[in-house]
Amino acid sequence: MIESSWPTGDGPGWDPVNDFLVNCLHRVDERLLAYLVNQSELTVSTVQRLRLCARAMLDGSMTPSQVADEWADWFLLTPAFVAAYGTWELADLEADARLLRKGGVEDNAGLTEPDRAYLSALEAVLDAYHEMRTTK
Repeated sequence: MIESSWPTGDGPGWDPVNDFLVNCLHRVDERLLAYLVNQSELTVSTVQRLRLCARAMLDGSMTPSQVADEWADWFLLTPAFVAAYGTWELADLEADARLLRKGGVEDNAGLTEPDRAYLSALEAVLDAYHEMRTTK
């Protein structure tokens, strides 16, 4: 579990209206804004799908390449989510994770230990974000 609670994005921790996220997604690809509700926060279904893909890679039911084939946006949305809502520790783990470097498309792209550490921490933060969003 992630101990640090300091967000890497603008504003107070877990601020549901996050201009930083909107700006980040807009800079990456404007079509990613479709994953937002009220042009301000990720939809609950998007957060659930991000988590399901992370879990599938962790348990080996999907490879990063399979996730890229099924939902390539995972590799764009996840870094934006981490930048907006993640912790500094998660951002550090993300920097070490190889799976994000080529959007999951890489020959012999098995998960490394840094990839596993990142996905586990990401899953915990996505769970916390989902819990916060659904108990409002």
